[in-house]
Amino acid sequence: MEFLCILRLVYWSSWSNTEPTIERASMDGSTRKTLVQFSSSFWQPLARPNGLALDPENRKLYWVDTRNSVIQYTDLQQGNGAKVTLPVRSQYLFQPYGLALKENTLYWSTSGSIYSADKMTGGNVRRLAGSFSSPRDVHVYHNYTGIPGM
Repeated sequence: MEFLCILRLVYWSSWSNTEPTIERASMDGSTRKTLVQFSSSFWQPLARPNGLALDPENRKLYWVDTRNSVIQYTDLQQGNGAKVTLPVRSQYLFQPYGLALKENTLYWSTSGSIYSADKMTGGNVRRLAGSFSSPRDVHVYHNYTGIPGM
């Protein structure tokens, strides 16, 4: 779940056996809207969108698809639910789960590692840490926000 406090919106992904979605609503639950719908095809199994990361400056919403091993985003300003896939090689996306964004860099967790890449191009992929036992999420904190509880 990702919160956009300025507009008082909450975003979430919903896995379903028939039609997974990414949705948003006001923090009071009103104005619920489906932003992205997923469907399966002969060559691509049903998506499992996870790890939402909001880019409010560029009005984009990023996610990892844990089933199809891709990073995708939609342009919230266009509002048509179109999905764009970043060209990150699948070797860096084995069972991706968590996703975070800081400035121009995306960070994601996989089954055993943490990676980063440029949010616009998917390039400059770096393995930041490894040898984990399936990390499920990743968080990135700005120097000026501090780490909760510290």
